[in-house]
Parts: sequence; C-alpha cells; structure tokens
Amino acid sequence: MENKDKGIYKYFSNYIFENIGIVYEEKDYYRLESRLLQMCRRFDVENIQALYSMYLQKITGEMHQTVLDIATNNETYFFRDTKPFVALSEDLLPRILKDRPGSGPINIWCGGCSSGQEPYSILMALSERLSASEIERINITATDISSEILTKAKSGTYTNLEIQRGLPITHLVKYFSDNSNESWTVKKEIRDRISFSEFNLLTGTFPRGKYDIIFCRNVIIYQNRENKNKILSSLFESLTPDGNLFLGSGESLIGTDISYLQENLQGSMTFKKKHKQAA
Repeated sequence: MENKDKGIYKYFSNYIFENIGIVYEEKDYYRLESRLLQMCRRFDVENIQALYSMYLQKITGEMHQTVLDIATNNETYFFRDTKPFVALSEDLLPRILKDRPGSGPINIWCGGCSSGQEPYSILMALSERLSASEIERINITATDISSEILTKAKSGTYTNLEIQRGLPITHLVKYFSDNSNESWTVKKEIRDRISFSEFNLLTGTFPRGKYDIIFCRNVIIYQNRENKNKILSSLFESLTPDGNLFLGSGESLIGTDISYLQENLQGSMTFKKKHKQAA
C-alpha cells in the first residue's frame, strides 16, 4: 500500500473515530477499503481517491451518514450466543416479576441492535416463557447509530439465509409470516412491541435510572479504552439501581475504570452497578 493511500485511509479512520468512536487501525485498512469501495459504487464515485476529495470539501447529509453506516459491523443473527436469552427468560425476568408484582413496566434496552435480530430474539424468548399479561409489562427499546440498518430492523423482513442463522423452526412458524419470495417478516404484533430509534452511544444523551435490563453486546469491543469507559459509565447510569447489563461473550469490564458486580446466570455473565457504601 502506497503512503498516499495510507494517508487517505488514515483520514477516513479518523473521521469514523471522531464521529462514532470505532477504531480502524492500519491492520484493518483492508476492511475499510472494502467498505469505502462499496460506498463508491453506491454514489457512483470513480474511486476512493475521488471520494476522499469530496470529503475534504466537508460533506454533510446522506454521504456523511453513509460512511458511518458502512463503518459499523452489522454482523448479527437470531439468538446469537443463546445463553443470555436463556438467562433472561428463565432466570432474570421471572425474578423481577416476582419481586415487582403488579402492572408496572419493565424496561429493556437493546443498544447497537443492528438489523433487529437481537431485540426480536429477546421478545420471542420472553414470549415463550411469560404469560400474555406479563408480556404486556415489557417495554423494549432498540437503538442503533445507522438509520439505514434501522429501516431494515423496523421492517422485520429477513431472507431465508438470515432466518436459517439461529432461528428455531418453531419460532419461525409461530412469529413470522411467509412472504413467498424467499423472505419472511416478523408478525405485526411482535414488531409493534419494539420501539426502534437512532442513537449514538458515544455522543447521545442517556436516560438516568430507566432500564431494568440493557443488552449492549459486541459494541464496546470496537472502541478504545477511553470510549469504552465513557459508554459503559453511561450505560450503568441508565440502569435502575438493581438493573443488569449484558455484554458480548468476548467482552468484559476488565481494564476499565468501572466499579461493578457480576453474576453468572445460566452460564451468562451479567453486570450491575457497584453502589457506594454509606459512611
């Protein structure tokens, strides 16, 4: 790779980092190149050098958002790493319902939801275990930084290949409608129970003490230490005093500045705020 090309990739890696905190090191430039070429095709730009020249003129709007969209890793599938869904539906939610009888809401946030498989998996897992009246208490908010990927998530429509990645056949029959064109759509009564919205975990304003459970899996792994601390601190502030945070199987709080407690639920680690002891 020529030095001038490295300079271009360095520019885009800095642009992405400054806006959404995702780190592209030099060893990752081959992935960045692939994604920038994808963007060139989309906007009918001759090559990456021409794209770079356009960005030097302070691009805004759709092209600004698109480079951030393509920079995110949207790898996801239904019931990815099944243990958190088992822990949620068989242990954590029944415990919360027992401790909080009545009709008050139980709030769940899925941060970095990508194309929607995770929040739909959460709701399907709970629907298999809870009564209709209990499900009525569940509010699920799902957010992502990419407006484009959120459009897909809201539609709830997936190809046969996406369906085959992790979704049990019983759930397909029960919760999806066949479109007869090699795709399936989540039934409306399931889609309507999830609120999708655009949110930047690095720069957004987090609600304080709202969520009983937060799923933010395979997100902080792409951030540097400073941004991990910032995002995790905000996530913990968004939890209720006894709330639980689920991270990805390859993520932990080791090496961060966060004070926390952890609990093993059904083989899945969850994290809680560590409250200061009264003097």
